[in-house]
Amino acid sequence: MPSSLIPADFSAPGTKLPSNPLENIIKTSDTKDQEKLDLSRELLTPIPLSLSFSSSNNLWIGYRIQKYTFFKPGRVFKILWSEPVGATSDNATEITDIERKYGEQSYVKIRRFVVVRTFSGHSLCLPISTYGGRGLEKRGANTKHHAQVYSSPDRPRLGPEEEAKLMLQPIKILTDSPREKIYPESLLNYAKVYTIEHNVKVCPVGRVAKESQRDFYMDFETIGRYE
Repeated sequence: MPSSLIPADFSAPGTKLPSNPLENIIKTSDTKDQEKLDLSRELLTPIPLSLSFSSSNNLWIGYRIQKYTFFKPGRVFKILWSEPVGATSDNATEITDIERKYGEQSYVKIRRFVVVRTFSGHSLCLPISTYGGRGLEKRGANTKHHAQVYSSPDRPRLGPEEEAKLMLQPIKILTDSPREKIYPESLLNYAKVYTIEHNVKVCPVGRVAKESQRDFYMDFETIGRYE
């Protein structure tokens, strides 16, 4: 993609948010458990590893309805996301007391997205996921559609087989604070585009690093054109 077509106005790091006093209550090195504990860090009252939630839990103050200028291409944010069990039963965190309607149950988790296009009132976003800590080992994951994403100074090296599978360039994320984590197994899915309304609460995570902007846009256009 010509450089003139790449938006130059990527969001600068967001306003520094107050730290969450619950952030270090529970620690684990397992990515799948860490993802389950994402909800613990995002709530204002402690919860056990079993994740028994109640209606008294509220989202951390960092989640808020943002101004429309927040949603610029390259902006990374997280959101409380729910889907039917059948869609995400392999990598979602269940809210045990969630209301069931029409005989169906929903799962809720914290999901991360990257803005790729912005319109009046909504943005088109790409999801970041570890697939329950499995990464490329997830059955059915199309390696032609995924890119590795990372926030560490150096790109985490995958196993030889995984390195050979990935065809798209890795994308570096600059996080707004040390609180935000991009897990080593994280993948960006260019083939799944979600519409996120601007009137829902989201929490800033970071932005696509300058050195990855060109790859981010070129690979998105390539997947959209040929898939």
